[in-house]
Amino acid sequence: MENRIGQAAPSRYDSTQATEPLPPVAAAALKRLEDAFNPTLSQADEFLRQARTEQTVIARFPAGHPRGSRPAEDYARQLTESGRPATVVMDLANDRYLVKAVTI
Repeated sequence: MENRIGQAAPSRYDSTQATEPLPPVAAAALKRLEDAFNPTLSQADEFLRQARTEQTVIARFPAGHPRGSRPAEDYARQLTESGRPATVVMDLANDRYLVKAVTI
């Protein structure tokens, strides 16, 4: 805004004049907003990984295999080497390993 003489009228609030810190309640609220809208890089990466990754169960292996034998891991490695990325997860409810194909 300009006054009658054509000079800029002083504003009610000048950010360069603000020297008092925010009250604790306002600072805490601002911190929560910053955390909500600016997640850490690892949280954002994990969210994107889950959003872009689709997993399909290819095979199921019983968890009670002989010591030293890992058929689920061997099968997943064979699939990955052949060009089809796969991973092994444990299905605790049914006590078995699942080989999942990962498509991005």
